[in-house]
Amino acid sequence: MPDILFLTFPEHGQANVHLATAFEIYSRRIPGVNVHVASAPNLKPRFDQVKARVDAIDSGARGSEATFHTVLQYSYAEAVKRGGHTEATYLHQPARRSSRHLDLIGFACPYPPQDYMACIDECQALMEKLAPVVVIIDALFSQAIDACKLAKQPYMIFSPLPGSATSMGNQPHGRALWYYPSMGTDIAFPIPWSDFFPNIINTFRLAYAVFTDPNIKATNAAREARGCTWMHPLFTTNNTKPDVPILSAGVPEVDFPFVAPPGLHMLGAVSVLCAPLAECDPDLEAWLNRGETIMMVRGSHIQYDAPLARRVLAGLLGGAGDRQILWKVHERDALTEIWDEMLTTQRDRERVRIVKWFEPEPAIIAEHENVVCYVHHGGANSYLEAARAGTPQVILPVWMDTYQDAMRLEYCGLGVYGSRSAAPDVDATELAVAVSTVVSGPKSVVYRRRAREVATRCRQGGGRVKAADLVLEQLEL
Repeated sequence: MPDILFLTFPEHGQANVHLATAFEIYSRRIPGVNVHVASAPNLKPRFDQVKARVDAIDSGARGSEATFHTVLQYSYAEAVKRGGHTEATYLHQPARRSSRHLDLIGFACPYPPQDYMACIDECQALMEKLAPVVVIIDALFSQAIDACKLAKQPYMIFSPLPGSATSMGNQPHGRALWYYPSMGTDIAFPIPWSDFFPNIINTFRLAYAVFTDPNIKATNAAREARGCTWMHPLFTTNNTKPDVPILSAGVPEVDFPFVAPPGLHMLGAVSVLCAPLAECDPDLEAWLNRGETIMMVRGSHIQYDAPLARRVLAGLLGGAGDRQILWKVHERDALTEIWDEMLTTQRDRERVRIVKWFEPEPAIIAEHENVVCYVHHGGANSYLEAARAGTPQVILPVWMDTYQDAMRLEYCGLGVYGSRSAAPDVDATELAVAVSTVVSGPKSVVYRRRAREVATRCRQGGGRVKAADLVLEQLEL
């Protein structure tokens, strides 16, 4: 029986594309084709949730199985936390205002050497047990890449990032150095001449910080002792190779201009299978049907305290006009005093809906015709899902690559960078102006038209269906 193995970090931003593709394959009920997802234990509940959803949509007899395995003892986020970092330390200002982002380089490889090598052992043991025909690896999961190379196991890479981010090292004329906004900056694209040299300097500073990081150096020593004679996968995440197919959740219309190298497959947003909104949350659909809505979801790593919640709500109310507001706040119950203080009228209490969690996938909600603006932190999944939904966006970036997505957003004409003066914080007035610009300003019609055009192209990318097709093609090789 052919087995397909997905190896991924458990964080939503990384794991989502793997779960989407794995369960798309599982949903096809191909006799004898078994799907395996391997990660840290905290991905198991999400795995079970998606599996139950797929089984509920199609409860017929299956000729295949979907199984979860543990190869990481703890998550990437937990590794960062054990390294002494908290939310307060990993949110950072853009590089033009601070060099704090250089302190976060250790995030690129947060596991201590002994745990890094233990994960390699677990991955190798699982591959020896399953003998998978196809292995698909999260682009940042260096341990799994090393394990495949040691075992001489062919593999594919799956990145949730747009194509330019996965192939900057392949671009002609050294463009990775000077042509694109450097990681952690909010330098506009095309890069103004005034920012040309600061952008290059930041790139060199990032490279120096990576190559001199003590934990990365210690991990490299352990890798070399094990026989990993090749460069650490961390250093090649943005450099594709013809013999390693790369699946990328993006299309050119949502990206900076770039030359697509051989082996790069651009799919548009890749989201997990979900029942229609009317089935999985009819109450929410009925509420959305009442009128135009601003939807806001920041990353799960971002926590709200009372001052931040007050600023964000003031900004949303100031920019939304009389529109509805749908806002995901995990700390909702601890902030009831803020809601009571600021939502003083019956109308406001009816049109502002603050929830701790969404039962439907955010991508499904964003596709509702009345969602006219999606406010988020600039994570690749959120950016691409909103693009596929045809929904104009406001991005409030908080770290490294989220600043780049804010620049992509404005370059592609899909929305507004809503915290340029305050990032990673939020200023109420600036947010209000950004939301108002997108939903009711003179350019709002342009944003909506452009978003609809790009949505068509994103859907043509094929998403999880095309990703599953590409994986299954490997069974025939």
